Formats: sequence, C-alpha cells, structure tokens
Amino acid sequence: MGNEKFSHAIKGGAQWVRAHYKAGFAAPLRFPRVVHIENTNACPARCIMCPMDTMRRKTGIMAFDLFERLIRECARYPEVNEVHLHGFGEPLLDRDLPAKVRLAKRLKIPYTYIVTTGFLLNENLARDLILAGLDGIKFSFYGMTPQTYERVHRNLQFARTVQNIERFFEIRDQLRAANPSVRMQFTPDLAPREEAEMFVAHWRPYLDADRGDDFYVTGLHSWAGGKPEYRATQAPPNQRYCPLPFKDIQVLWDGRVVPCCFDYDGELVLGDATRNTLYEIWHSPPYEALRRAWREGRSYEVPLCARCDAPDRADIALRTAGAYGVESRGIVSPARRWLRATLQRITRARRLALVLLNNRLYARA
Repeated sequence: MGNEKFSHAIKGGAQWVRAHYKAGFAAPLRFPRVVHIENTNACPARCIMCPMDTMRRKTGIMAFDLFERLIRECARYPEVNEVHLHGFGEPLLDRDLPAKVRLAKRLKIPYTYIVTTGFLLNENLARDLILAGLDGIKFSFYGMTPQTYERVHRNLQFARTVQNIERFFEIRDQLRAANPSVRMQFTPDLAPREEAEMFVAHWRPYLDADRGDDFYVTGLHSWAGGKPEYRATQAPPNQRYCPLPFKDIQVLWDGRVVPCCFDYDGELVLGDATRNTLYEIWHSPPYEALRRAWREGRSYEVPLCARCDAPDRADIALRTAGAYGVESRGIVSPARRWLRATLQRITRARRLALVLLNNRLYARA
C-alpha cells in the first residue's frame, strides 16, 4: 500500500476539491452552513506541524452560557448543517464538552463533531460523549511506532493514546451505538512509508462502514504562515479558491469571530459574539469586505489570506473509506441502519427546502 497509494488517493481528489472551492464564490447563505465553536485553545501537546508554540492569544475555555447562547442561535437557522465543537486546542480539556454536545443534540443540531488526538480520552469521557449523542470524531494520529508518534506529537505518549482510542471503539460496540462515526487521520508526510501500511492494518479492524467510519488522508499546510516550512507553492490570484468566508464561521473561545480555523492567533477579527449575534456578524461590513476581496481575486490584499496556502492546493484532505477496505462489522442492525438513513434523508430534505425558501426571501429583502 505505502505512501504511493496515500499520495495517489490525495491527488485523485484534487479535481473534486477544486470544484467544491469554486462553489463557495456564490452569494453567501443567510446563515453559515458550518459553525465552528472553539471550546478551548489550550492543548497539552506541542505537535511539530502545529504553531501552538507561536500562539500569542490568551488561552481559556468557553463559558457554558456563551456556548448556550451561540448554539441556541444556530438552532434557529436550518442553514446550519454542522457544529464543530473544537478549535485550535484539545477539546477534551473542556469538562463541559459532553453537556455542550448534549445541548446541541437536544436543540436538533444535525451534526456535531470534534477533532482530537485522543490522549485525554479516558473511559468515562468516551462513554459520556457517546451517550451525549456526538455525531462524529476525528483522531489525528501521525505515526505507528512510539518513536515516530512521540517525535510528531510532542508531550504525548503513544501507548496511552492507542489504548484510549481502542477502548473508545470497544465502548461504542458495547453500547451498540450508531454514533459517533470515526475518522482516523494520517499524513504520509510525517512518517516512514511502512507506517502508512501499519496505520491501515492496525485501525481497519476497528472501523465500521455501517457507522460511516473512514480513513482520512491529509497533507500538511502552513497555518497561514504559522508553520512556513510547510508552505505550498503559491497559485496565481485567479486560481485561488476558498469557500470558508461564504459558508463557515469560526468563533474563538472568548467570543471573537475570525474567518476560519487557520487564523489560530485571532489576527483577523470580524466581530464579537459577546456583543452581537452571529447573524449580525455574518452580514457585517468586515465580513462582506473579506468576501468581496475573494470574489474580485484580491485575496492577496488580506494579509492572513495571503499567507495561507490552503487555497493554493487541492490535496489538503481526502476521505478514503472504500480505498482501504473499511467493512461492515454487523454491530448496528440492518433495521436500525435503514431507519437512521431514512430519517437523515428526510431531515436533509426538510432543511434544504427551508434553506432554499429562506434564502429566496432573504435575496428579495
């Protein structure tokens, strides 16, 4: 299998990603499709591909009352398909995380999601997150030997992380829970070739196609200049595509709003959710000015965007469930899978109809 197959899988998705990026240049939705709520920017790790060492903003954890106000606003808009409960930190440091997930699901948020290393995922927390209704979790796991893993994920321990993630899968099976779906993320840029094969061989028996589990292959990026050694080749202005100002919004733990997760240091603040609603910020002059710069091919005039290499490459990440043999494990019954899929289709159709109607009314206003 090796790095060649990973690289081939990434390049194979380039055309699709470019098309997806171009789609972001339509008029913005009435409300963002994906809302990123950073519950904390603190992290015990100092991973080599992450600019945590250079972050200057204060660390903290989002207060529950601020989160509740944000999530209740999100619940009023059918445009919202996903709420990501993480940002530039380790979300498992937030003791209120299961309660925040539980509230989001009670308010009918369709999809809740976190990204974690899994190093802090003890049994009680794993069970609480599953029972709270978390829809998706991605484990960033770069290296299949202690030497490689601990060189990449500094301050973390390989054996403990493996044990935590394996136990998470076991608890999910014991509960016969359909969610959360799991993405196991790897990058061929940080580990020897043989560890790519080891990664797939080790984790494939735990993944379950019935739950939507998959492998996630990713390339490295520069974090908008925070890690310049990973900078990709710059593309001409008319070939840069970024859908994020048109579809996503990022709220930092203290309520400040920035364009995306790549603004790890809170450089381009577009609003403050402790003072204004997300709707007001989404339609504010600073946000509209950012979108106009992208529409008119002037993204290099925005310092943050000029340093970012995500718009210059189409191979940042690719889901690859089928390519690496993720199979059904028979834990979730066929009837339950059918019911879940049917309800999801009905919900998506209903929300799409509401989005189309509301945005038509919004465009006329």
